[in-house]
Amino acid sequence: MRRGEALGLRWIDYQGNKLEIRQIRVPVERKVIVSEPKTATSRRSVPLDTKTVAVLKEWRTRQGWERKRSKDNWTDTGLIFTREDGKGFHPQSVSDAFLRLQASHNDRLMTEARKRWESEGAPAEQWEEKEKSLPLLPRITVHGLRHSWATAGLRAGINPKVVSERLGHSTISITLDTYSSVLPSMGQEAAELVAAMMMPRVSG
Repeated sequence: MRRGEALGLRWIDYQGNKLEIRQIRVPVERKVIVSEPKTATSRRSVPLDTKTVAVLKEWRTRQGWERKRSKDNWTDTGLIFTREDGKGFHPQSVSDAFLRLQASHNDRLMTEARKRWESEGAPAEQWEEKEKSLPLLPRITVHGLRHSWATAGLRAGINPKVVSERLGHSTISITLDTYSSVLPSMGQEAAELVAAMMMPRVSG
């Protein structure tokens, strides 16, 4: 989903194993505007996997605790993703928090790795090379997660039409143009798969 689509989700949009995208929350100057999705194809149903459904159920329970704790300070917006007082997030604050989490994770990983390196008596002059091999998270925006999902989906062999519908693109050509760099490797995989089905195995 787009950032504004996720932040605009309400519990009434959650239908068991899918989410209905019916409204978005977008920043306009210093305010947050709630409006309908920008195109007809953006207004769509997004089927959910079982793990995501489980996380949503867990979050709903936690939100219920926050509501009881806030009491009269709770604002009933009906939104799925809310602050501790029930109000919706400002889209930019979510983006900023996401980047801070990445940086915090990387800092912690580097600190722990450096401590282990020093405790093992490894040469200090080799740390710089060791640091380059650490599995640090790349700097990626919230919107970048959307691109990551699309790329992973195409590489996994999901029909581009399905990927396009889940992304809410107005046409499949937009999806194919945007992720054209993924297609060459898909072509090779397709050739191998079809060949394996249609050509008899040649025994030694």
